[in-house]
Amino acid sequence: MKRIGKFGVLGSLAFTTALAATLVGYAPKTCGCVGPTGAFSLVYGVPYDSMREPNSTAILAINGAIVRAYQGKPVPAQDDMPLKGCAAASGTKSRIECTYWLWAKPGSEAGVKITIQTSTSRVFVSSQSELIVRSIPSVKAGG
Repeated sequence: MKRIGKFGVLGSLAFTTALAATLVGYAPKTCGCVGPTGAFSLVYGVPYDSMREPNSTAILAINGAIVRAYQGKPVPAQDDMPLKGCAAASGTKSRIECTYWLWAKPGSEAGVKITIQTSTSRVFVSSQSELIVRSIPSVKAGG
């Protein structure tokens, strides 16, 4: 049986430590490992279990998370929101509308439309969330 000397053990330990140090700070890519529902859960702290299905429980949880995130605080401009999908509501600077497509099944997608009302100085006033559904074309295999 071959024995590993003291320097072999130290070398292996040094290599393992160096490898671990280079991996610190890395996280899975959002697009590869975390779907839109998971990303929303991570960014706004919505319990993932409450967002498994597109229903009133999920919509209430999402709206509550938006209120907790911005209550009494300035709301970022639509281009600076943590998740993309927001636009200024037409005709006003004090309302932002965000659309997030969080769930999918063959032939349709479901999501949430969030309307955030702010003061003229962009401080959060209120939010309203609603479930939205849209049809998506089915892709036929082989043609």
